[in-house]
Amino acid sequence: MPLGYPPEFRRKVLDLVKAGRPVRQVAADLDMPSQTIYVWLRQRGRGPGTRRLPGRRRVCRGLSGFELRSPPAE
Repeated sequence: MPLGYPPEFRRKVLDLVKAGRPVRQVAADLDMPSQTIYVWLRQRGRGPGTRRLPGRRRVCRGLSGFELRSPPAE
């Protein structure tokens, strides 16, 4: 399994998805995990130098059901 993918390969994969091909199909054709492509899409959407806004909350499943937790301070 490769340790990483070259930037040009990554750009080509994202271009295929942007052109309308399903992520699962692209991943199967290239013999790679579809989760990798989803991570790349999420990273591309955020852009360089951006991060999560403070004060946003996430929902975590606890023993007693759902509870709100604030993100850790940076």
